[in-house]
Amino acid sequence: MNKVIAESLVFEYSRGADSIRKSPGVYKDAPIMPHAVVGFKTGPHIQLTIDGRAPIEIKSGGGYFVPPGSSVSSVYKRDGEVFIRWGHIGYRVMEYVDLFSLYKIPFAFSSADGKVISEILSELQSLKSSRLQSAYDIVQMQMCGFKLLEILLKEAVPLKNEKTFVINMPRLNDALQFINDNIAKQITRTILASKLFLSEVRLHTLFKECFGVAPMEYVTQIRVRKAQEMLYSKSESIEQIGASVGYPDQFHFSKLFKHHTGLSPSRYRLKSRTEFSIPSQHIN
Repeated sequence: MNKVIAESLVFEYSRGADSIRKSPGVYKDAPIMPHAVVGFKTGPHIQLTIDGRAPIEIKSGGGYFVPPGSSVSSVYKRDGEVFIRWGHIGYRVMEYVDLFSLYKIPFAFSSADGKVISEILSELQSLKSSRLQSAYDIVQMQMCGFKLLEILLKEAVPLKNEKTFVINMPRLNDALQFINDNIAKQITRTILASKLFLSEVRLHTLFKECFGVAPMEYVTQIRVRKAQEMLYSKSESIEQIGASVGYPDQFHFSKLFKHHTGLSPSRYRLKSRTEFSIPSQHIN
């Protein structure tokens, strides 16, 4: 696994910002962008609840991590100014695989790690604002990403059998590339199996072993992720975006998108451009 990561790792930084919260109460966020959130905070302790799990306390000066697509609520129990620095990040291996799908990353980090996370996020914000105009900027951003990953993986636990993943992933490369290249077109399990010269049963087994989902569920996840990215970064209409990821029927696209993210495409576009930090919507 380590060799696969070393040879194919790519870091992505979508955006980040600093924010201040002053009101005690409960804040809730719908499933966020397909990127993970990593952050740092100072001020009164807060509690994060991620995907309904037991609350996690984030102490002053500590760091936190929220996996891609997670629902988050945060509780502020005391008055006082809370400073939050956050960033949307992602890592890919073998071109198509989300690194965070391979590891269980801790949700909370110590103040020592939090300090380093804050410094890295500050540098990433600065590099992003410069629009990466030089090769030096691009290299510096990748270096920041690797430093950040070092902290995230320090106590991470592999979610998959490494030997099985390394053996099976090369067999799926052609299918993953086909999905990526033909995301706007019809894709079926039969088509994918034929691309790999496999039976549909064997194809199903390989996808379940590598990604934990059936082939067509994987295709749906990729389509929703691409739609999320486009709703945030592109100006095309919702109908155009739906068609570009394989859903020409806008009603069907909107229904499926809301099922997977908890928001309609139009609501997601609005929130992704204004609110997707932690926390966002005050509900109490």
